[in-house]
Amino acid sequence: MNFDKIYNFFHYIKTNIAANILYVASFLFVKIYLLVFLIFNILAWVFSVYIYNQVSHNLVVLHYNVNFGIDLVGDRSQLFVLPILGIVIMLVNFILLTVFSKSSHFKFLGHLLFLAAILSNLFLLVSLGSVYLINFR
Repeated sequence: MNFDKIYNFFHYIKTNIAANILYVASFLFVKIYLLVFLIFNILAWVFSVYIYNQVSHNLVVLHYNVNFGIDLVGDRSQLFVLPILGIVIMLVNFILLTVFSKSSHFKFLGHLLFLAAILSNLFLLVSLGSVYLINFR
């Protein structure tokens, strides 16, 4: 086996990925979307920690259905799944944008992917609000 070729291949991939990430991060709209995402995600983390600290027992109502009532009860540590899910969605969309960084529709794809990530984080934040209302009102 020729280990030099394998090493060169992985080194090329590493430098190419780093160059694509820096290229994507150099755009102003990407920085603005990342800032908005950070604000929503920090709010989700703060709200999750607040609910976690306010719950006096270990079980929390995580979902309520109008037709059937309470349909998901879980450990209070499951509250942190929503902010983690927001981070995962943003990372997947950022990776997709770096993959398509050489596309002719780069800016359109960037706006589309980041708006989807920000809207999903907004919905996750709203769902944390409903978890709060279900448990404390």
